[in-house]
Amino acid sequence: MQANSNTSIRYVHQEHESFASRIITFFARVLRFKTKIERDIQSGKIDNKPANLPASLVENALIDISEIDGKKIWTIKPKQDQTDKVILFLHGGAYIYSMQDVHWQFAEELLRKTNATIIIPDYPLAPQATALDAFAFMDALYAEILETTSPEQLILMGDSAGAGLALGFVQSLRNENKPLPQQLILLAPFLDVAMRNPDNVDAEKQCHILTIKGLQLAGTAYAGTLDLKDYRVSPIYGDFSGLPKLSIFIGTSDLFIADVRKLVSKLENENIAFNTFEYPKMVHDWVVLPNLPEAYHALEQVVSLITDNPTD
Repeated sequence: MQANSNTSIRYVHQEHESFASRIITFFARVLRFKTKIERDIQSGKIDNKPANLPASLVENALIDISEIDGKKIWTIKPKQDQTDKVILFLHGGAYIYSMQDVHWQFAEELLRKTNATIIIPDYPLAPQATALDAFAFMDALYAEILETTSPEQLILMGDSAGAGLALGFVQSLRNENKPLPQQLILLAPFLDVAMRNPDNVDAEKQCHILTIKGLQLAGTAYAGTLDLKDYRVSPIYGDFSGLPKLSIFIGTSDLFIADVRKLVSKLENENIAFNTFEYPKMVHDWVVLPNLPEAYHALEQVVSLITDNPTD
């Protein structure tokens, strides 16, 4: 672990890339996953229905399903040894895809290791909705959560686009002087829907999951009438003062590595405390992938942050 005056944890994974990681990279290339977003948007055939709950989660947890404006919210609790912690988890999917099987698997592991309550919303997605719809939904959901949960026990977490939404939403809460969650955990965050960073060009060459063009198409659809530099869609342009403690997980073979490093530089220059966990050669969103040694290791770090016992 490397630390400096304005950073709590600077972790860089030192173990060699696992065989499972190399297999994932291989199949991402073969299956042309990198251009999936572009192909789906251009074809108009976007399946943004959430994946079904896995049978194991239904069997081993207490699950309540509610709705806000017709969008489902899953509240998942352990059957025993429940803690006071509540995790509001915002799934990734480039703002056009809903919960995938890997998200449910990740949530199940998180539940098992933390005994926290996990709240997962199927927030509004493009092209049917825009960021303004998503923020209105989040405002209503957050107010509902605070009716039964202390902000000091609430962790806001997201992956990819969900992490971008989480960061923008917390900035909005701060701007409106509303209670803030205890901490913010971002997994491979989508920070700029316009993908303006010139370093993205080199990062794209190393990424086998995402393209600049695909993200721009999805991000523009999600932004709707908002300026693409509005912090609600591109939180990297927002103000980071007065936010909860921030932890960021990123892989170096992720297109988002360039913007994450830009965000880290901003936070350091502004002397804002934060944690970073960088994993060499990991693909986009590797933390939520099952059966990956690096994901298990990162999950233990996430759990440690949640249980207030940070470790390497």
